[in-house]
Amino acid sequence: RYGEAGFEAMRRLGLRGILFQETQFAPDNADAKAEFEKLTEKFSTLKENETDRVKIGISPHAPYTVSRDLFEKITDFAIAEDVMLTIHAAESEEEKNLMVNGSGFFASIYKREKINWEVPRMGTIEYLNKIGVLKAKPLLAHCVKISANDIDLIAQSGSTIAHCPKSNAKFGHGVAPFEQILRKNIAVGLGSDSMASNNTCNILEEARFASLIARTTEFKKRFIHAEEVVSAATIGGAKAMGMQDKIGTLEKGKYADIIAVSLDEVFQKPVHDIYSALLFATNSNQVVFTMVAGEEIYRHGRNSKIDEDALINEINEITRKMNSDF
Repeated sequence: RYGEAGFEAMRRLGLRGILFQETQFAPDNADAKAEFEKLTEKFSTLKENETDRVKIGISPHAPYTVSRDLFEKITDFAIAEDVMLTIHAAESEEEKNLMVNGSGFFASIYKREKINWEVPRMGTIEYLNKIGVLKAKPLLAHCVKISANDIDLIAQSGSTIAHCPKSNAKFGHGVAPFEQILRKNIAVGLGSDSMASNNTCNILEEARFASLIARTTEFKKRFIHAEEVVSAATIGGAKAMGMQDKIGTLEKGKYADIIAVSLDEVFQKPVHDIYSALLFATNSNQVVFTMVAGEEIYRHGRNSKIDEDALINEINEITRKMNSDF
């Protein structure tokens, strides 16, 4: 929600991506006009400072925190201004209970706080399709509680998916149907959600989780291969963000956004298949070099853009203050 801080962090670190300005908690239709004005004001301020590497999008957080009227206003704005959206969608059983039955954890909070919220009486993806949000082709994070019909709606709309297997597992939300999503040729990348719901933002680890979970689910119909998962971690993520013409593969005409991974460790031997070696025998310690737009960001354990020792000291001080407040 503090888009300016995230934007500045990405800019200082030299990263490439889209910073999504998130909505405030606003499930009541009565607040839609005022909340939309606040959101677009924040968005416009960030948009003025966009760089070649860091672009700005909008995140109407989730169907249970954003009213229908606000969703519709944001969707119309996104389509008119060609703004990318991302939404936490169909993440949990609690969300499904609220959307379908108007019951459960979220419903109890709304009742206690006297918040007026319309129960859609349908699942999240069907709801987003009904109110027109899928026309904006949003990036849908999680998609754990989705049906075969939901997958069809996502595919038909051209929406994309951020598959976050570790976050989903940590919260006990369940397993997203990764294999079925791939089968429908939906653009799917790997996500870590955030440090608030996952302890590491490590895409190699997410890839390993995605592969192992997909291979063990009861509803699988085929074996997910290592190359497919590495593809989701690279060009799949680029496609999900609408950036496949700029990044995601090493080829002429694209930006020099590159990581180098060492395969020299004894525990990585022997290497019969490069994709399997990356997926099952490699971790972030073997990433030895990172480059964005041809600029070196990281080499052999040190980030060239920040003073990591000073950052650790600052984090420790913040932790001390937080602990003293309790």
